Amino acid sequence: MNTQRKTEPGSRHWRWQRLSAAVLIPFALWFTWQIAAHLHAPYETTVDWLRQPWTAPGLMIYLAVMLWHSQLGLQVVVEDYVACESRRRKIIIMLKIMHCAAAAVLLISLGCIVW
Repeated sequence: MNTQRKTEPGSRHWRWQRLSAAVLIPFALWFTWQIAAHLHAPYETTVDWLRQPWTAPGLMIYLAVMLWHSQLGLQVVVEDYVACESRRRKIIIMLKIMHCAAAAVLLISLGCIVW
């Protein structure tokens, strides 16, 4: 007898959105604090900060989760407000492609600065 509960796609989406929001909270606080601390710092100081062992990976995680959370939220908006099924599917695919492209650009840019 299978005792595993099957989750609906909507509830799984809801859980991932809440999890990503919870992960974003400490990263957003950390990032805001760091940006405020380096606001008037020279370029070299900021690059040195980015090259610290935990800064670049932390920033990469923050950016990736932020874009993932954004994509999840926009998908919900499209699902709620676009009536035509085929148009809704196309918009969601376009959003996923755009978010993946943005993630690639941000992560490659950060990698070029740091490494």
